[in-house]
Amino acid sequence: MRQPVIVQEDYGVDIGDAFASKYNLAPGQEMPALSLQDDGSLAFVKPEWGLVPIWAAKKEQSSAHINARVETAASKPSFREAWKHRRCLVLAEAYYEWPARATAGRPQGREPYLLSLPKGNPFVMAGILEQSKSSSKDGCAILTTSATKDIAWLHPRMPIIMDPSAARSWLQGQDPVAMQVELSTTQVSSYVNNVAHEGPRCIEGMPGLFA
Repeated sequence: MRQPVIVQEDYGVDIGDAFASKYNLAPGQEMPALSLQDDGSLAFVKPEWGLVPIWAAKKEQSSAHINARVETAASKPSFREAWKHRRCLVLAEAYYEWPARATAGRPQGREPYLLSLPKGNPFVMAGILEQSKSSSKDGCAILTTSATKDIAWLHPRMPIIMDPSAARSWLQGQDPVAMQVELSTTQVSSYVNNVAHEGPRCIEGMPGLFA
């Protein structure tokens, strides 16, 4: 999404202009995140969205995982080392879902919806990092859990959005704890369906959300 607003009091990190505003961040692109350093401080990092297991053969490098189920990430070979040693917090102001649209019982494409916290406040999502054999950059997968009842009609899964008070505990090795919050959902233009499209038009029809 757009350049995240970092709450200095919550994380002690000010990224300034280190990340350009994004309205339509897609897999394979850099995403804004925080990781825990050896001295216990938080650092701003920009991994690519999509995790490739460190053991994967070169021919498998294109099969990047953008999400990881929290129920199995700790034990699944693709994610278990990242779960143990390379955790992060992905920064966002909102995210998109594309539920299938149907007419007379037949699928007719997908309509984009944007999901956000009340008043468009920024948030962090639990993530894991892994370095690819073919790239100098880390890849990132966002942890998901079962969707809350209010948004399950959009998608059965949702990212683990974390309360700032629990975020550091996740980085230090504890299980992720999702924030108990009701997300706002707003239908937006299909303009966002093209990954080449960028800018405020991606969220048109949402006056005041990011004011």
